[in-house]
Amino acid sequence: MVLRLFIAFVAVFVATPSWGASQTWRVTKSEWTAEDEAGYSAFVQRIGESGCETPDDCINSDVNPYRGTDGKGINFNADCADLVYMLRAYYAWKNELPFTYVTGVYARGGGDVRFSSKGNRVAGRRNITGGVNGRSVIYAIRDAVSSASYRVGPDIDDNPVTDLYPVKVQPGSIRPGTAIYDVNGHVAIVYKVGEDGRVYYMDSHPDFTLTRSVYGAQFGR
Repeated sequence: MVLRLFIAFVAVFVATPSWGASQTWRVTKSEWTAEDEAGYSAFVQRIGESGCETPDDCINSDVNPYRGTDGKGINFNADCADLVYMLRAYYAWKNELPFTYVTGVYARGGGDVRFSSKGNRVAGRRNITGGVNGRSVIYAIRDAVSSASYRVGPDIDDNPVTDLYPVKVQPGSIRPGTAIYDVNGHVAIVYKVGEDGRVYYMDSHPDFTLTRSVYGAQFGR
């Protein structure tokens, strides 16, 4: 069964914060609630269903309800691994939520961290608890995250504080915002689950184009 991963920090689709175009990431909650999780799913689904063709176009268009808070806009170019983290971080920033992300990994037993046969271990972490520039965090995530960041199992680290956890492939467990990790080094994000059970995903590429498809055998298991 493919390892599907859901980042352990999400949020609700609330109105644009009244503090306007401030670039400061304020944190007013100690954790993400179930409503926050549902809101983040709605945010991702709206982007996925919009047909926008690059992550940058998605965030800098009217499909993004927080567009007006970014001042002159934000550079949101992202590849497949960055997209999952950047969307979640952006939503957390705009909804005054805490956020954390792994800043680096190293291979267990050595080798290329993207394809390590024994998986990776967390090498560093950054916790966002407020008072930082949200835009700079988005850019820092783009530099820190790669597909190797997803190759950390929940049971292989000495101190297993990971960003991701496996979820059962069943209705209710897979929802917009769930990440699909391909063992061959690719990542996608679910944006809709159809009534017939089909899982719709979008994925970004090195040239920053955004494509959409339905989950199937194209993902390595």
